[in-house]
Amino acid sequence: MPSVVELPELTPALELPRWLESGHVCRATTAEARMRAVRRVIGAMRERYAESLSLEEMSDIAISSPFHFNRVFRAVTGLPPVRFLAAIRLQAAKQLLLTTQRSVTDICFGVGYSSLGTFTAHFADYVGAPPSRFRRLSRTMRVADVLPTIPASTEVGSPGTGTVRGHVNAGPGDEAAGVTIIGLFPTWLPRGRPRACTVAAIGKSFTLERVPPGRYHLFSVAIEREIDDVALYLGEAMRRGHAGPVQVAERREATSVNLELAWPRDIDPPLLIALPLLMAERAADSGRALSRDDQGVRPV
Repeated sequence: MPSVVELPELTPALELPRWLESGHVCRATTAEARMRAVRRVIGAMRERYAESLSLEEMSDIAISSPFHFNRVFRAVTGLPPVRFLAAIRLQAAKQLLLTTQRSVTDICFGVGYSSLGTFTAHFADYVGAPPSRFRRLSRTMRVADVLPTIPASTEVGSPGTGTVRGHVNAGPGDEAAGVTIIGLFPTWLPRGRPRACTVAAIGKSFTLERVPPGRYHLFSVAIEREIDDVALYLGEAMRRGHAGPVQVAERREATSVNLELAWPRDIDPPLLIALPLLMAERAADSGRALSRDDQGVRPV
């Protein structure tokens, strides 16, 4: 029997199989030891994210060989350790952009990057906007004011003819008032801009229309009452939901999916994509374009 689970592809940490509790994979004592090792390394990452932690150094913290540690860490978190560390660095950069006046260059080197171009490209790829724009949006965009104006379905990029329907579940015995932003992504880890997105009340159904054909994952974040602005833009203190993969074909409706909201665990990677800000920006841009169109001005 294998000592760890073999994963054919990266698995969303919110829906990882409970292999650590399974006697078919390893003993309970071994599973607990592996979880402690992974948590120990994640703790070191959060404390030393600006350092160039190598796989060998991280495996030493885990008291394991680099090869074995890499496999176990990926099976537990859904990401290889090097990518998990990169996510922690970008999350730290987001927080500094939101809470300080430090320049983008200073933040870049402060979180462990040696190249401003690489940092900017990685940030835009995962967050959905370059660092300067993310900071500007967070200071000028009021998400709570814009969310009610977002249409039932908003396509991003080339529109298609597919449809995805589903339902947002708060979880048994944990009903809550609020809304959830739902995005459709080509990979389980949401990054960049979604192919389609919408807003739905928690506990209600949603529809994504005009979806291009392809294989997608649905990801959602719940915006509940009294959430702090910084926490909202950082993606912290927010329940998440994941479903997929979902196959979308032309002029067909994909199988209805359920999004179960759950609080992130300490072993889940940071939520980098600024989905609330991206949705608010798109809704605001659409409103301005409609306003210009009504005045006889052709939108750019």
